[in-house]
Amino acid sequence: MIDPYRAKLYHDAVAYLINNSPGFALFTDFFSTVELQNGDGVAATDGRKFYIGPQFADYSIDQRAFIVAHELEHIILHHPWRGVGKNHDLWNIAGDYAVNNALHLNDIPNIPLPGKPVTLAELLGTAKGNDLEVPPNAVGGILYDPSLGPHGDMPAEEIYRLLENETLKRGMGDPHIADKSPGNINGDDVIPNPDPVSEEEAMEKLKESARKYIERHPDKSQDENIKRILEELDISLNLPWHIILQQYLKKLVASDYTWSPPKSLIYPDIREPIYLPRLRSRTIRIAVAVDTSGSIGPKDLAVFMGNIEALFNAILTQVGYSGLFMLTTSTVYWYKFMPPVPSLTEITANLKEGSTDFRPAFEMINQMMLEPPDLFIYFTDGDPGAGDFPATAPNYPVLWILVRDNPVPFGTAIRFEL
Repeated sequence: MIDPYRAKLYHDAVAYLINNSPGFALFTDFFSTVELQNGDGVAATDGRKFYIGPQFADYSIDQRAFIVAHELEHIILHHPWRGVGKNHDLWNIAGDYAVNNALHLNDIPNIPLPGKPVTLAELLGTAKGNDLEVPPNAVGGILYDPSLGPHGDMPAEEIYRLLENETLKRGMGDPHIADKSPGNINGDDVIPNPDPVSEEEAMEKLKESARKYIERHPDKSQDENIKRILEELDISLNLPWHIILQQYLKKLVASDYTWSPPKSLIYPDIREPIYLPRLRSRTIRIAVAVDTSGSIGPKDLAVFMGNIEALFNAILTQVGYSGLFMLTTSTVYWYKFMPPVPSLTEITANLKEGSTDFRPAFEMINQMMLEPPDLFIYFTDGDPGAGDFPATAPNYPVLWILVRDNPVPFGTAIRFEL
């Protein structure tokens, strides 16, 4: 069990972290279910538990958020298990440099470091005998050195080897942290864990937490920071394409309403008019193109159109929409204004084959739509000849729904699967 006050400080720090760094929202479930224990000092982890010490309360809310993220990053990077058999203090120092660099440079750059940076050169420069003068708290400094690696991304194992070599050069036969008094935030928070089963369990809990979050918020799967964290954890979510499209449409509807200029109302016995704001909705503008030149078969087309019609009817008709539907090869050879969405029978009757050029669809939008669309959906195999994309990205969002894994020069690509 953990002291209730420490638990509250922890949960407040988690909430602050998630609010200020959406990438860590992936681990909402993990943060709420991880076992908390009373510990010494500030905080520590063995990969299975978070140990919250009495000195955790000495830090401000943003510093506590950084500390929580710091402990989680140790788990994500497998530090409790990778440190088994290594010099405990050197491994903790190496891990802290790797974690703090990752957090400050990539994950939570908007949350300040909880102390003055202490580089590896500065740390080694103050060594006395076998003692490494690691600052005992954030007031003294925090282990952070962006010069480690091309982008501050040197892994803990390489930093550890660097520390081994440098301490050996200095004749340090038994290098260790000089000050291990309770409250040391630097270099002594990773508890070695020799149990490989607990490593697998911890990684699965992290992945499951991320999966559940993305299931609740499919639109977040395209956030660059979240994508990087998922890649770091080797998580492949493979959300259905129509779920991602559904979230895009819902976001359009959610942002559809604007406040119009106030309407003045004059009531009897009231000399001055009363001004009341009115809610006004605009028509959502949307464009859809289907590339029929490549490998999109009849079944693919039927599934795509079935979902487009169902989603438009369920979501966009609530607020009203207008737009353009196009069939393309190297030209736009058939088009129709929406609503309604063309029927599959109507589309099939007009199908043609040919080579691929994506530019005509964008040109048709410029010609036929009075204003840019709020979203352009392009269903294609994404395999054009060289130079067949527009030279520059348009000033509206493009969602490519691809039947093959081909790169696109702009917009967001999602994979179409039956």
